Amino acid sequence: MLKDDLDGRKDKARASISVAERCVRTREDVQKWFMESGIRLTEQTRDDALRLRKDLLDKLADAQRKQADAKSKRDAKPGDSSAQSDYDRATDEMRNAEKALEQFNNKYGKDIERYASRLIDQYKAEKESHERPLTEARNRVDNCKKVDNMSF
Repeated sequence: MLKDDLDGRKDKARASISVAERCVRTREDVQKWFMESGIRLTEQTRDDALRLRKDLLDKLADAQRKQADAKSKRDAKPGDSSAQSDYDRATDEMRNAEKALEQFNNKYGKDIERYASRLIDQYKAEKESHERPLTEARNRVDNCKKVDNMSF
C-alpha cells in the first residue's frame, strides 16, 4: 500500500518534469526573444518613425519657404496671374505637407522617442518580474527529478 502510494507519486513527478521543463524553456524563449529581437525591432521602428517624421517636417519647412517666396512675388506683382497661380500651388503644397504631418502625428504621436524608451524599459522590467517564476519552475523540475530518482 505504501509502495503503491510512493509509486503513484513518482509517476506524477515524472509526468510533471516535462511540464515544468516546458515552462522553463518557454519563459526563457520569451525573454530571449525580447532581449535579442523585441528591443532591436522597437529601436529600428523608432528610428524609422523618427526619420519619417523628420522628412515630413523638412517637407513642411520647404513648402512654407516656397509659399512665402510665392507670396512675396505675388505681392510684388498684384495683377500677375502667373504669380497668383504659383502662390496657390505653393499654398496647396504647404497644406498637403501639414496634412501629412498631422496624419503621422495622429497615428504615431509626436513623442516617439519617449514611448519607445518606455516600451524598452517595460521589456527589461518584465524580464526581472519573470525571474522569480522562472526560478520556481526550475525548482519544480529539480524537485520532481529528486522524487522520480528516489528508491525504496
